Amino acid sequence: MGSVDRLNYTVIGSRVNLASRLCGEAGNMEAVIDDQTLEQLDRSHTIFNPIPDLKLKGFSDTITAYRLQAPPKNREPRRDSSVIPAIQT
Repeated sequence: MGSVDRLNYTVIGSRVNLASRLCGEAGNMEAVIDDQTLEQLDRSHTIFNPIPDLKLKGFSDTITAYRLQAPPKNREPRRDSSVIPAIQT
């Protein structure tokens, strides 16, 4: 989109609209996802609790959604060998 002198990039589509609507349903510091996203996740270290089906603007069907449950505060952070630790200077 845009002109030769100025390009603007945008994302459109029903999944983008759904993501925006789910963000609107989430509270401060919460994550809400739909069932299609949940199917793609490795749930071995996370818990998602179902919430009542949502009727969202722009969608004729109700949306099955889940809210991320925070891990217990006393749980050790997961150490992932693929993550490079930050360098202290």
